[in-house]
Amino acid sequence: MNTEIKTWADGYGRWHAEAPDTRLGLARAIDAITTELSAREPWYFSDNRTFVEENIISLPCDTPGRVHFAEYAIEE
Repeated sequence: MNTEIKTWADGYGRWHAEAPDTRLGLARAIDAITTELSAREPWYFSDNRTFVEENIISLPCDTPGRVHFAEYAIEE
């Protein structure tokens, strides 16, 4: 099973993570995005993990067995 977490920024200030579709996938995605935010802007959010937990959403993923998460709610 592929347990690697892939993270990337979309160029609009939002971070994304692709994680295995498992019970721990969401937690690992939150950890990965929190790490990315903390490495780049540790002063911006007083608690990056809480920010990510409150703003993460799940998006469709084209890769079987994987889930795409993003650290924001898409505005309609």
